[in-house]
Amino acid sequence: LKLPAGAPAEIKRLWVRPSARGLGLARRLLAELEARAVRHGRELVRLDTNKALEAATRLYRDNGYTEVPAFNDESYAHHWFEKRLIP
Repeated sequence: LKLPAGAPAEIKRLWVRPSARGLGLARRLLAELEARAVRHGRELVRLDTNKALEAATRLYRDNGYTEVPAFNDESYAHHWFEKRLIP
Protein backbone atom coordinates (compact mmCIF):
# COMPACT_ATOMS: atom_id res chain seq x y z
CA LEU A 1 0.00 0.00 0.00
CA LYS A 2 1.45 3.33 -1.07
CA LEU A 3 0.29 6.48 0.69
CA PRO A 4 1.73 9.41 -1.24
CA ALA A 5 1.13 12.83 0.30
CA GLY A 6 -1.83 14.67 -1.19
CA ALA A 7 -2.83 11.79 -3.47
CA PRO A 8 -5.05 8.71 -3.35
CA ALA A 9 -3.75 5.52 -1.79
CA GLU A 10 -2.38 3.04 -4.30
CA ILE A 11 -2.25 -0.73 -4.09
CA LYS A 12 0.74 -2.24 -5.87
CA ARG A 13 1.60 -5.86 -6.55
CA LEU A 14 -1.24 -7.72 -4.83
CA TRP A 15 -0.35 -11.35 -5.45
CA VAL A 16 -1.24 -14.74 -3.98
CA ARG A 17 0.86 -17.84 -4.60
CA PRO A 18 -0.93 -20.24 -6.98
CA SER A 19 -0.99 -23.02 -4.37
CA ALA A 20 -2.92 -20.71 -1.99
CA ARG A 21 -5.45 -19.42 -4.49
CA GLY A 22 -9.13 -20.17 -4.04
CA LEU A 23 -9.01 -19.64 -0.26
CA GLY A 24 -10.24 -16.05 -0.27
CA LEU A 25 -6.84 -14.64 0.63
CA ALA A 26 -6.82 -12.02 -2.12
CA ARG A 27 -10.22 -10.68 -1.00
CA ARG A 28 -9.04 -10.52 2.62
CA LEU A 29 -5.77 -8.84 1.66
CA LEU A 30 -7.62 -6.32 -0.47
CA ALA A 31 -10.04 -5.55 2.38
CA GLU A 32 -7.15 -5.11 4.82
CA LEU A 33 -5.30 -2.75 2.49
CA GLU A 34 -8.48 -0.70 2.03
CA ALA A 35 -8.96 -0.56 5.82
CA ARG A 36 -5.38 0.63 6.27
CA ALA A 37 -5.91 3.34 3.67
CA VAL A 38 -9.00 4.52 5.56
CA ARG A 39 -7.04 4.55 8.83
CA HIS A 40 -4.55 6.84 7.09
CA GLY A 41 -7.35 9.21 6.11
CA ARG A 42 -7.68 8.21 2.48
CA GLU A 43 -11.03 8.29 0.73
CA LEU A 44 -9.89 6.89 -2.61
CA VAL A 45 -7.69 3.96 -3.55
CA ARG A 46 -6.29 3.17 -6.99
CA LEU A 47 -4.60 0.21 -8.62
CA ASP A 48 -3.61 -1.03 -12.04
CA THR A 49 -3.30 -4.49 -13.57
CA ASN A 50 -2.22 -6.32 -16.67
CA LYS A 51 -4.76 -7.67 -19.18
CA ALA A 52 -3.41 -11.20 -18.73
CA LEU A 53 -4.42 -11.18 -15.06
CA GLU A 54 -8.08 -11.93 -15.65
CA ALA A 55 -8.71 -13.23 -12.11
CA ALA A 56 -7.28 -10.01 -10.66
CA THR A 57 -9.43 -7.87 -12.93
CA ARG A 58 -12.49 -9.87 -11.87
CA LEU A 59 -11.51 -9.54 -8.18
CA TYR A 60 -11.29 -5.76 -8.42
CA ARG A 61 -14.57 -5.40 -10.28
CA ASP A 62 -16.34 -7.77 -7.87
CA ASN A 63 -15.08 -5.67 -4.96
CA GLY A 64 -16.40 -2.34 -6.18
CA TYR A 65 -13.53 -1.01 -8.25
CA THR A 66 -14.42 1.02 -11.31
CA GLU A 67 -12.23 1.18 -14.38
CA VAL A 68 -10.86 4.68 -14.98
CA PRO A 69 -8.47 6.33 -17.46
CA ALA A 70 -4.77 5.66 -16.91
CA PHE A 71 -3.42 7.56 -13.90
CA ASN A 72 0.21 6.47 -14.24
CA ASP A 73 2.66 5.41 -16.93
CA GLU A 74 3.04 1.79 -15.80
CA SER A 75 4.19 0.05 -18.98
CA TYR A 76 2.75 -3.36 -18.01
CA ALA A 77 -0.69 -2.05 -17.04
CA HIS A 78 -3.69 -2.28 -19.33
CA HIS A 79 -6.45 -1.56 -16.81
CA TRP A 80 -6.62 1.15 -14.16
CA PHE A 81 -9.17 1.07 -11.32
CA GLU A 82 -10.25 3.15 -8.36
CA LYS A 83 -12.63 2.76 -5.46
CA ARG A 84 -14.18 5.34 -3.16
CA LEU A 85 -13.60 4.22 0.44
CA ILE A 86 -16.12 4.65 3.22
CA PRO A 87 -14.56 5.36 6.62
